[in-house]
Amino acid sequence: MDQKKMKAQLILAWVSVLAVLAGITAVTFAWFSFRASTNVEPMSSTISQGDASLLISNASTGPFETQCALNFDANPDTLDPVSTADLTSFYQTAGQNRDGISISYQDITDQRDDHVLSGTVYLQSTGGTNQVYFLPSAFNLGADAQTMAALRLGMRITIDGQTTMYVFRLDGLMSGDPESTQTVPTAGTVVSAVDASGNADYTADPSEQITDYMAVENGAEDAAPQAGTNVLCTLGSEQIASVEYWIYLEGCDENCLKSVQSSDVPVQFGFAGIPGEVER
Repeated sequence: MDQKKMKAQLILAWVSVLAVLAGITAVTFAWFSFRASTNVEPMSSTISQGDASLLISNASTGPFETQCALNFDANPDTLDPVSTADLTSFYQTAGQNRDGISISYQDITDQRDDHVLSGTVYLQSTGGTNQVYFLPSAFNLGADAQTMAALRLGMRITIDGQTTMYVFRLDGLMSGDPESTQTVPTAGTVVSAVDASGNADYTADPSEQITDYMAVENGAEDAAPQAGTNVLCTLGSEQIASVEYWIYLEGCDENCLKSVQSSDVPVQFGFAGIPGEVER
């Protein structure tokens, strides 16, 4: 049986969301709220070469196309700093001491849709195997360093019942130096549990640099992207991945300060499928 190594190609599933964030009344210390007005602006086109394709849909049953509108699971009026270690349980500070260190928390898991922007999209590989990465040229979360440093992008990718969780830091995409201050007893931690008295258990921040999961582009308009450092997932021909996502402020992050308010943030993300080898 002959085998054909498919040419590297640019196969994109593009989704863009425009989130305009405007500051409102600040809460105490490093904790605050800001208003988000969100609408959907899908990207206009896809460049495709070769046989395999990466397609996207907002429904598990399709139709799968090169772009889709987003149906949000949660689209709150305000985003508040929260903390999570697993994208399942969410916590919010209930009090800080005079030094700005959080000393008590409340469990807001049941109310997380009031604090976090979330949704689900579905990716499908057709005609062959695709290794899936983020695409830098289709990824835009604005230019404000403080906002980029405070935001997190959480994802759960499920393929055939197997789930992988990611929490991505976005500061690798920013330019500039954001303000920082420690607001938790130990730097580099997030809240993993809270007892009945509001005392928190902390665990190491699970976030990774999103740039490690980006495909590599050489800048030429018609050049195909190359594999990045880490692959998000690999999809066999006709396989479907459920991609749940959360955009939120990690309140335990040292950059999650009042100065992030009153910023306009365009939120756009895209995926690149780089084909593997298939039998012919």
